[in-house]
Amino acid sequence: MVSEALKGHSEPYSYDKILGFMVYGLYKDRIHLLDFAVSPEYWRKGIGTQMISKLQRELSLQKRSRICLQVPEKNLRAQLFFKSQGFLVSDIIRDYYEETDENAYFMQYRYEDIKKNSDVCSSVKSIDSLVA
Repeated sequence: MVSEALKGHSEPYSYDKILGFMVYGLYKDRIHLLDFAVSPEYWRKGIGTQMISKLQRELSLQKRSRICLQVPEKNLRAQLFFKSQGFLVSDIIRDYYEETDENAYFMQYRYEDIKKNSDVCSSVKSIDSLVA
């Protein structure tokens, strides 16, 4: 998927520039995010969130129920971004990157966790309406 800025034209393929991209693999039970980037000038403008939301909409309990990825141990910006999107670290992979021997955090976003959170939120809303 590529997130692109549309020029002021009505033509379907007239684009100004690429804002970000992601590469992912579709597996029977999961989506594996292999590469993800947003142009630095568009950081903190919602581009990355829109891209992750696209993947999250592909999840279900019946089919693919999680998104997984590896993040370099030293890439705090990426770790914080994915954490803000609901991803959690589930493992540390030692010496994951051959060229640097750097560790990686294996992070996952699970559909079940979001379903539970939305059930809790709807329960809280209904309790609030009873109290009011």
